[in-house]
Formats: sequence, structure tokens, C-alpha cells
Amino acid sequence: MKKVLITISILVGILLAAIILVPILFKDKLVELVKQQANNNINATVNFNNDINISLIKNFPNLTVVIKDLSVIGINDFDGDTLIAWHNLEATVDVMSVISGDQITIRKVLLESPTINALVLSNGKANWDITKTDTTQVPSTDTAQTKFNLSLKKLEINNANIIYNDKVMGVYTHLAGMDYDMSGDFTQDVFDLSILSNIKQFDMAYGGVKYLNKVNTNIKIDLGMNMPESKYTFKENAISLNELTFNFDGFVQMLNDDILMDLKYGADKASFKSFLSLVPGAYTQNFAEVKTNGTLAFNGFAKGTYNQKTLPAFAFNLLVGDAMFQYPSLPVAVNDIQIKLAVTNNDGNINNTIHMDIAGDAFDAKLIAKNIMRDPHIDSWLKGKINLANVNKIAPLEDGMSIAGTITANVTAIGKVSDIENQKYESFNANGEILAQNIQFKSKDLPQGF
Repeated sequence: MKKVLITISILVGILLAAIILVPILFKDKLVELVKQQANNNINATVNFNNDINISLIKNFPNLTVVIKDLSVIGINDFDGDTLIAWHNLEATVDVMSVISGDQITIRKVLLESPTINALVLSNGKANWDITKTDTTQVPSTDTAQTKFNLSLKKLEINNANIIYNDKVMGVYTHLAGMDYDMSGDFTQDVFDLSILSNIKQFDMAYGGVKYLNKVNTNIKIDLGMNMPESKYTFKENAISLNELTFNFDGFVQMLNDDILMDLKYGADKASFKSFLSLVPGAYTQNFAEVKTNGTLAFNGFAKGTYNQKTLPAFAFNLLVGDAMFQYPSLPVAVNDIQIKLAVTNNDGNINNTIHMDIAGDAFDAKLIAKNIMRDPHIDSWLKGKINLANVNKIAPLEDGMSIAGTITANVTAIGKVSDIENQKYESFNANGEILAQNIQFKSKDLPQGF
């Protein structure tokens, strides 16, 4: 019995020694191999801290790998630009899945302070297209499919900074201070996926126009994942953009080149103030003290098939009634705000009306558009007067910015857009006038004004 205990003790000691020493003995060779292979196979410079921590003790019996201070720096057209970087990455891997080799299970990935800078130049080149083309490789005659599967059960990202800048499409998106938590058992064919995320500042611009400016965003998504059918069902989901929270449900299914969808969305408990919080420049530190009133209704859907030739039917409805707002530090309120916005793709029709009153100056606009997906036919008018000096009195402007003058409009436009494009101006009925008087503008970038 004594000999058995001694033998077991020796075996346990050898096992413990192996657990501690094996990662240390092979770490330097592993680090050098990874860096060499990465830089040999991509058009970028990859670097990371050589002090990689590989341990079987921290999450025994799972293997934990910690990689610090990684960076991928571009070359050629993107010389010196950072594509991706992170402060710390910690991955916990199921050791037995590595030994079996058929499916490697990563139990958790923790990513600290990552930076992703995705850039598309005006010539169409993307900075993430960095894989070198191997022209020397002889095509394999073996048609058997390689068996390799990778599954991830939990992904946690803290304090991410992500930029997508597409100069071809004119799209700019910036997510600053993003926390992200995703969990789900990807080893199963059918499972539930949970996503929680907070973005401290969300910016989005298209065509040079900023639609979201430093919007605080919260996301909660519960997805039913059907992997064999490529069908993803939204269950209890909510997205908050500053003060505005809306819910959505339905499903999306990938069918070869088609995307089948049936989605509905809407804001159950919304107010005009929540809508106002999304206006760039309106959401300030003292926004809670802004006086507001009015009703808001907001909903829509997307149903059908999306591909290169077709769009699903969709609708977007926004109704604002008897609304007003006034900033506490500014003397003038905006009153009698009425907005009716209805965009549908069932018959290609848009019907929008807007009315508001600013210090006694009324402003009205209307747009009816048909056949919007092919050859839009519009019926619109714009009537009213805007005293630009009142803009300084109704909403906070950027430091150093001032604006003055008046704009008076009484314009009607009826006809098809194709008539303008084909220079058939006699078929397009446009009349009226827009009068701008005593316009003055100053800003930090234009201190002399005009």
C-alpha cells in the first residue's frame, strides 16, 4: 500500500510539473513562430508583447492564453495606420477539444481596450484586405473537406473603440467606449444567443450629413439560433438611443443569395423629448432640464426577400402631435410642432408633412412621392419664414458659432425626377421663390464669417 501511495505521489508530482513547465519551455518558440508566420502571410506588420502567458492552472483543466499589446499596422497605401490593436486578450480553451481536434471549443474570450480602424479609400482599397496571394502553392488534388470547427461560448469586450470609414459609400461610423457581452453554446445546432452592449458615444454620418452625434446606446438582444436552417429569431430585444427606446421582433433567414425577413419594430413608451434627444447638438448636459411637451408614435416593419434585384416591403411611420420644446437658458420656445411621416414600399409611396412655429414665424412643408424605387414622382411644397437669429435662442450652438438673417420660401414642385434628368423641364412643374436676406454666419472654422 505504501508503494502504491508513493507511486501515485510521484505521478501527481510529474503531472503538476508538466502543467507548470510545458507552457514555459515552449513559449518562446511558439511566440517566434506566430510572429513569423503572421508577417510572412499578410501585408501588414504584426507585433505583440513576447511575454505571452500560457497556463493550465488558472482555469484547470482548461488552457488559458493571454496575449498583451497586439497591433496590426498597415503598409503601402495604409503605411503607419493601425488596423487593429488591443491591450489584453485572454482566451480560455477546452484542452480536450484541442486533443480530439474535430472541434476546438473556446469557452471564453476577454478583450480589453481594443481599437479597430476599418478604412476604405476612395479608390476602393480596404485596409483589412491584407492577406498575401500565394502564387507558388500547387492546388491540391484531394477533394476531401478538411474537418475543422471552432466554437465560442462567451465573448466579452471592454472599452472598445471602433471606426468604419468608407470613402466610396460616404459612410462614417464611430463607436467609442463600447462594452459587449455575448454568450451562447455554438456547439449546438439550435440554441439561444444573448447579447448585451453599451456604447458611450455612437456617431454615424452618411454623405457628409451627421445623423447620430455622440449618442449613448444600449442594446439587449435575445436570439433563437437555428444553425442548420440559417434562421435567426429575435425574441426579447430592445435598443435605446439616448432617451428613445424601441423594441423589435421577428426573424431573418439566409437562403443562398436571398435574405428572407419578417421584422417589426416600434416604441411602446416614447415621448417627443426622447425623439428630440437624437437631434445632433440637442442632447446636452442640461438636457434633463429642457421643457418639452407633445406626443410621439413610432413603428414600422420589413417583410419579404432581400437580394440584388428585390427589396422587402417596408414601412416607417412617425407621428408627432402638439409638441414644443425650450432650453432653460434660452428665451424662445419652438411651438406647435406637427410631424407626419409615412414611408412605405408596398406601393412606393412617401407622404410627409411638417409644421412648426418659432417665435411667431410659421414653417410648413409637404412631400408626396410615388414610385420611389424606380422613377420617383413628387408632389411637394415649402411655405413659411425662418428667422435665423432665433436659432441662437431656441437651441445651443457650438462655441463660437452665430447665425442671422431670414429665409422666406413659397415653392411648389410637381413631376417626375426622370424628366429633370432627361432635361424635359417643360414636363416638370416648379414655381415660386426662395428669398434669403442679410445672411450672416460665423464659426471657429470661419471666424471672419460671411
